[in-house]
Amino acid sequence: MLRWHQKLTTKLTALGLLFFLILSFSLVWQYQLAHDRLEESSKQEAINQVEAVTVAIQLFTREAEQGGELIEGFIKELNIENNRSRYRIIHSPSIDNQYGFEEEEGFKSDQEREAYRTGKPLSYEADNSFHHVAPIIAGEGCPKCHKLPDGSGPIPVGYVLGLAAGSISKDIMNERLAALRQVGVNGLALIAVMLLAFAVFNNAFIVRPLIRIFDMIDKVSKGNLAERIDIHSSDEIGKLAEDLNSMAEQLQTSFDHIKNWKDELEKEVKRQTEEIMIQTARIKSMNDYFQAVIDSTQRIIITTGLNLVIDSVNAEWEEQAPKYDIDIVLEDMLKKPILSFIPDAHRERFRRSCDKVISEGEPGRHEVHREVVEMKVRGEKVIFSLTLSPLIDSDDLMVGLVFVISDITEVKRAEEQLRIERNKLNAIMEGMGDNVMIVDSNYNTLFLNRIMQSTFGEKAPGRKCYSLIAGRDTPCDECDKDGIIDRATVEIEGKDSRYYMATHTPITDLDGNRSVIGVYKDITFRKEMEEELRNLTITDNLTGLYNKRHFLSSLKKEMTRAERQGPPLALLFCDIDKFKSYNDTYGHVEGDVCLGRLGELIRQSVRQDVDTGYRYGGEEFTIILPNASIDDAIHVAERIRTSFAGHTFKPRLNGEEVSVNKKISIGIALYSKGISLDEFIEKADEAMYRAKRAGGDRYKLS
Repeated sequence: MLRWHQKLTTKLTALGLLFFLILSFSLVWQYQLAHDRLEESSKQEAINQVEAVTVAIQLFTREAEQGGELIEGFIKELNIENNRSRYRIIHSPSIDNQYGFEEEEGFKSDQEREAYRTGKPLSYEADNSFHHVAPIIAGEGCPKCHKLPDGSGPIPVGYVLGLAAGSISKDIMNERLAALRQVGVNGLALIAVMLLAFAVFNNAFIVRPLIRIFDMIDKVSKGNLAERIDIHSSDEIGKLAEDLNSMAEQLQTSFDHIKNWKDELEKEVKRQTEEIMIQTARIKSMNDYFQAVIDSTQRIIITTGLNLVIDSVNAEWEEQAPKYDIDIVLEDMLKKPILSFIPDAHRERFRRSCDKVISEGEPGRHEVHREVVEMKVRGEKVIFSLTLSPLIDSDDLMVGLVFVISDITEVKRAEEQLRIERNKLNAIMEGMGDNVMIVDSNYNTLFLNRIMQSTFGEKAPGRKCYSLIAGRDTPCDECDKDGIIDRATVEIEGKDSRYYMATHTPITDLDGNRSVIGVYKDITFRKEMEEELRNLTITDNLTGLYNKRHFLSSLKKEMTRAERQGPPLALLFCDIDKFKSYNDTYGHVEGDVCLGRLGELIRQSVRQDVDTGYRYGGEEFTIILPNASIDDAIHVAERIRTSFAGHTFKPRLNGEEVSVNKKISIGIALYSKGISLDEFIEKADEAMYRAKRAGGDRYKLS
């Protein structure tokens, strides 16, 4: 009969064995669950990656002109960054024809052939990896670029262009499962040791801790990995509890790592997918922008590779080609040599120009070639401007040529017409008999015709017009007042003492700059005639003094100035005593000699350019003395009186010469403010008659 503690030990051993079996089953079950989750997440990762690659490839092929190069670069970068993943493009002959892939990727499994045939995605396992293949389907824009393999026409929408294949190695999953297995084995080994210890100890301290341990194991087996045993003894049970806690901790850590790894992997896949989408959208936006700019120009723009095969033609071709009887549509030009579209007469020269631009291109220095080409279109001459410039990549290397073609026929015609009109204008200016010059709005001389150059010098252009013509340092009063850019006709006194009638006509060029054409007619002779005529109208021919009409006008001006400014003004009235008797005795000729002598004495006795003498009428004379006091007036009057009285006339009477001295009477009046012209004259005249009544040969003050 077994003792109770032996029975208990047996029971504990049986329970331990049962616990061991349950724990083993639980660990196997948890291991299988982890295995399934890891396997499913790896498969889903392969599917997500391949679908992301497929989306990126669809964007590249539809939106980017260099789609093939971008796809290859994209796949290479993915394979470099993911050393346990492998991505491939299984491309159809249509993709090969479009992008010219250097190496062909063939089918590596029956599943890939099946996916290509059916056009449906397919997942499978092989070679210790998870595999997923997804078809690349032709969309709405693909028929524009892709052709059927035999070249018979564009591919239809829905056509399978190829496959995107991805493989993810099972190594990562196997490594994590191996770690999980090791944790389970370690736990089972530890539990086996503890069960052997439990069989030795049958005292009361074992049962209760075991019950607690069983409870903890039960909870852990049900998935509660956060459960822990609160036993702090230093015996084997305590160590077992510590190890169980550690095992549960490790299990929880492992599952947390697996979960975190899955979450991080999903985030990274999402981030990379979003980044690819952003870059693709940015490339598309930039491509659309530059294409819109190129298509909006009114010039034909063609790009080629270094082999002169056309890569692109902007939309302006379809606008311009019909104007020149060219029935080649834009699509027919792509992928063909540009030389095949050049007329035979210009093809060789065009080829040499292209070779020159290509041969002279060096990194950092690229030549641009320009030339003008003339052609006949419907019997009319058409002139084109052609610019050949290198197409440069990001490494500053030439990868092709850019051709810019524009019709400059109208520009050339306008230039020719402008040249003809300029020659006409020059001929007109040179043929005119007057001086002609062109001046800008700042008075700078721009042009002088032949006559003006001979008058003012050949080095005159560039000088100020007022310095050239009038010898002034500032603009002439007429121009400074009215403005050189306004139409005007003015008289100018030249520095050569000649007078010119200047006619200014403003003109405006295409840039809005204003200038003036000036025609300068020499009017010196006319001015001299006018001055002589004027002198005849205001001068008394007999005495050389001014006449009465000019006297009244001058006196009025001087009275106005004296009234406004206040300087003194004196007026002298002179009359020859007993002139009528002298005239009757010796004749009018001798009388005229007497009058002429008095006029000469008056001119000699007054201040030059200040005082003025006049013949008032008959034998009466007047003298205006501006800014003269009464003493000044008396001094002038006495000088005239004594000079005239001291002169001896030699008239003839009855054929014999006689000596006669004549006398004059003078009246002096000073201007006072407020008196009228007639009152001023009357004051001087009345003073003169008082001198006569006093016996003559004297002066009297008013």
